[in-house]
Amino acid sequence: MLIDQTARDATSAALQGIKMISGLLDVYSGQNLAKMYADQEKTGDLLIVGAQPLVLPPIPGFKEAMERLPEEERYFQVSSGVVLVGWWYTKTVTQFDLDMLGELFDTDDSELMISLEQCCKFLGSPVLIPFEKPYHDDGADILGCIVGFATDDPIDFNGLNSFVFLPVFIDSETELPNFSVGLARFNTRDKKQALHLRDLIGSVAEALDDDGILGFSLYQKELTSKLAYLLTETPDVNRCMSVSAPAIKRPRRRPETIFPPERPRFMPLGEEFGNLIREHREREVASGHTIHGTVRPHIRRAHWHTFLMGAGREKRILKWLPPTFVKSAELSEG
Repeated sequence: MLIDQTARDATSAALQGIKMISGLLDVYSGQNLAKMYADQEKTGDLLIVGAQPLVLPPIPGFKEAMERLPEEERYFQVSSGVVLVGWWYTKTVTQFDLDMLGELFDTDDSELMISLEQCCKFLGSPVLIPFEKPYHDDGADILGCIVGFATDDPIDFNGLNSFVFLPVFIDSETELPNFSVGLARFNTRDKKQALHLRDLIGSVAEALDDDGILGFSLYQKELTSKLAYLLTETPDVNRCMSVSAPAIKRPRRRPETIFPPERPRFMPLGEEFGNLIREHREREVASGHTIHGTVRPHIRRAHWHTFLMGAGREKRILKWLPPTFVKSAELSEG
């Protein structure tokens, strides 16, 4: 899959924007992250997942400075900071197949339900979702959004849990990249309770400042559709969202450290399904007419389904089925 220019521009802006945040990569340096892994191994406490810190680094005065901030501002700063750091040391960028994406955008997401348990896959695996085109708001070009998950209870998830949305944009006045910050908060302690994805993402408009998150209504639909795909259990999503500890290296005569990857990791998504759509289209063109008696490859909307279990099928189990990718009957036979 070719990497389009919009994805490259969004990635470049995100990388530059993170480097411009004063002190972020000093506080969460590779050495400090490596020390978290060492302490985690010694104590058994969960301190870091992937490259995303779960605690503040033990820098003299840093914790005290953060505690002096108002609680809401501190929560925004810490949540956004650890997600940006987690992405910096993994640099995962989604690259959606365009034909598959067209089907995904046409799928009704009004009743699409998710659970906190499903969203936890973003913990330690933040991703950059480039937009298919820049969105313009208040003179700024919004190129994409880093999405992650933050929690203060990574074991039971009974505390503060939030999707973290960090749209990256080019400021019209400075022509430099920057981030907005928005949080979608989970108000449930039940990890399996059903939540409307559209409503959850809609709550992101509640940002720290009165103006809300920059241009959110413009790209909310695209972000919701792509996020829904990332919440499915498909091989390409599992590869994209895999949590793995970055390699800890010991430079000569220096403490152990973690280095960010030299290049972004562009992860193709939906390519297999897109190939099916293109193959079906080519067969129609070759035959000179629409193929009858077959089902065009499409995405069946996510839905709830009750399974009847047991010898007498008396036990009812409710499950959420993610978007299903329906292949053409003719292609399946071929």
